[in-house]
Amino acid sequence: MLSLGYRGRLVLVYLIVALLTALGLSLELRNIDDNMETLARERGAVLFRLIELTRDWNAKHGGVYVPVNEETQPNPYLKHPLRDLQTIDGMRLTMINPAFMTRQIAEIAEQVDGVRYHITSLKPIRPANAADPWETRVLQSFEAGKREVIELVSGERGPQHRYMAPLFVKQACLQCHSEQGYRVGDIRGGISIAMPAEKILAVRTVQQQRVGLLFGVGALFLVFLMHLIMWRSRKYLQRLREISDGQERLIAERTEALSGVNQQLLEEVTERKRKEGQILESEARYRSVIETSQNAIFVIEAPNFTIIFANEQAGVLLGMELSQIVGQPLPLFVHNPDRTTVVERLARRLRGETVSPTSRVRFARPDGSNVRVGDVHAARIHGSSQRAQWVISVKDVTERLADERELQIAAAVMESASEGIVVTDAANHIIQINPAFTAITGYRPQEVL
Repeated sequence: MLSLGYRGRLVLVYLIVALLTALGLSLELRNIDDNMETLARERGAVLFRLIELTRDWNAKHGGVYVPVNEETQPNPYLKHPLRDLQTIDGMRLTMINPAFMTRQIAEIAEQVDGVRYHITSLKPIRPANAADPWETRVLQSFEAGKREVIELVSGERGPQHRYMAPLFVKQACLQCHSEQGYRVGDIRGGISIAMPAEKILAVRTVQQQRVGLLFGVGALFLVFLMHLIMWRSRKYLQRLREISDGQERLIAERTEALSGVNQQLLEEVTERKRKEGQILESEARYRSVIETSQNAIFVIEAPNFTIIFANEQAGVLLGMELSQIVGQPLPLFVHNPDRTTVVERLARRLRGETVSPTSRVRFARPDGSNVRVGDVHAARIHGSSQRAQWVISVKDVTERLADERELQIAAAVMESASEGIVVTDAANHIIQINPAFTAITGYRPQEVL
């Protein structure tokens, strides 16, 4: 930096301040955007929860009855033997189910503050409940495991925050939806909430302007301070050079004394490099052993038991590419009947409880195909990693078990056969007979073997 000259150093300082200011401003603006999205998400979650609680109340009571009027007509999509009733004084009543109640609440909410609700599903009963493209994409993400979505979109009504969360089938819901094949815990659909975003975007703009002004003033102050520091440093530079010339002579005198120390440091560095080379060679040997192992090897990491390494044999075991395996949780590749047990054992390991290192587990692809049986051995990795890690070794015993089963079947057939059976070797020596042979000939096994 000294070779740039005084003006060059000033320009460099200005550039550094500008870059730091731009970086800080960018991060702060992003933080503002994140805060605005968080506010919109919380608002959407609260509105969704209110609607969900209202629906649960309705479903818990098996629907509610209201008078029939121009705004509330009988629901043609509700199949219920007592949908329409008439009181003893002649008043007509119709049943309002959770979906109908949600639509009416949505109409009131849109009139009051512009918030739009839309109950939708990938398998709607009512055509008007069909999902639009955005809702279809979000519902598909719910099927893949996502639990809420918030996005800022632009449309005919201006900018809006669209929030959506899934509706799960509960016991009370089966009164109306059991015929569609739903079970408790299934995703029935979702409620899409469109919230006007003009006010929150106006607040974001004000905050961005305020932050921009603050960073601008801070950058000017920092430039002034750096300029002052460099100006004063320049005054002392010549004096420091004079002192440096005197110190060079002192350094020359002490160089000889330090040469011995330098030689010792050089020897220590050489020894350290030698040990590092040994470590690398050891790592290479271990990796070679793992890659050539006939067992499938997984390295998993807490807290989600994510696979961070898998050898080629692991791909052979699952019948999948390694790119499809690494990065996924190990329980995803456990056959569904064994998954609960495996997750429980892993959780116990994570809590530090004593768990047997060996077990027999059935593995399969996520779709349940290619089921393989493996003898599993799990070992904790004790290292510097902040997260707990385990090495999972799996020996594929599928074929061996099948062979043993065939041998058991063959032995059972031989033992239960009514015909006499004799097994001989290449020299025609009898090596095995069945009970029918003894019954027919009268010769016991020890007399003929």
